[in-house]
Amino acid sequence: MTLSRTQTGPSTRPQSVKAFYVDPSQVSEEGWQKLAGFLEPAVRRQTDYTMQTLLTSVAESRAQVWAIIDDESDEAVGAVTTSIVTYPSGLVGCEIVAGATRGTQVSWESMRDVVATIEQFAQDQGADVLKILGRPGWQRVFQDFDLDYVCITKRIREMAS
Repeated sequence: MTLSRTQTGPSTRPQSVKAFYVDPSQVSEEGWQKLAGFLEPAVRRQTDYTMQTLLTSVAESRAQVWAIIDDESDEAVGAVTTSIVTYPSGLVGCEIVAGATRGTQVSWESMRDVVATIEQFAQDQGADVLKILGRPGWQRVFQDFDLDYVCITKRIREMAS
């Protein structure tokens, strides 16, 4: 790992990660605790979900949960939830809530692969837009998204006029 000017030791941030869909029926209580621990800080920053509503949505198959796995250590370093929603406008969206613990924060650049995986999933589900609900810092990496408070969006399917 490389050092930045502000670090005195090697970075703990994974430089390459992937997202893997998690089958809720196959997750132990300990696994749920870990995934919830990753997501809780992100959920605190927005108003669309609470931890309870998010986990209930996953348990009832109204949302999906993904583990963010460090390619090097093969360990979970974060989690993402997605939900496919139909907006009053008729557009179909895929909303992302993502999080990682402070000690294992995933580098912004490495999240591109995670979002690319989710974007393909969203397209497969017929979504028109992809939305990331999270900290404003997401826009620094995903400049092709528009900042809408702490929700950034990207149109992934062109609509007929």
